[in-house]
Amino acid sequence: MIVPNGQLQLFDMLSQSYLRVVNNSTRILTGIQAMPPTQDESTIILAIINLVGGSLYPFALSILLPVYMFTLVLEKEERLREMMKMNGMQMKYYWMVNYAFFVLLYLVAVSLFYLFGLKVLDISFFKNTGFGVMVNFYIRNDLIVHFSKSQSLFLGGV
Repeated sequence: MIVPNGQLQLFDMLSQSYLRVVNNSTRILTGIQAMPPTQDESTIILAIINLVGGSLYPFALSILLPVYMFTLVLEKEERLREMMKMNGMQMKYYWMVNYAFFVLLYLVAVSLFYLFGLKVLDISFFKNTGFGVMVNFYIRNDLIVHFSKSQSLFLGGV
């Protein structure tokens, strides 16, 4: 709580007048001294953002799993895959295009997170993380893509 100087002077005048009434010979020398500055609120908020941002980054990238699942199940429910087969599309090309689309979606999400976290919020997770950890996140996304492909077999009515 910040007390304005006027309030401090008012309290000083009240205490001085009380002391004159009680004991006229007693005097108190008062003054205002600046306290050392406390930690800025923005640095506290930045520390919280660094802590939370780095730990939630893998979970934010895992949100792409429902998008992958939705795409595969929608194609299965609308029988788009069967129509593509009837029109002569080979399944290896279908799966290659699906995989390329999912990887492109992942790379867009990662680049948005990286640019926003590094340039806008200045999160230390993105500055101090080595290339090997980012490769680990890519491998993790690759596993999520393959997991969504395997789970799409059990979902949707064909």
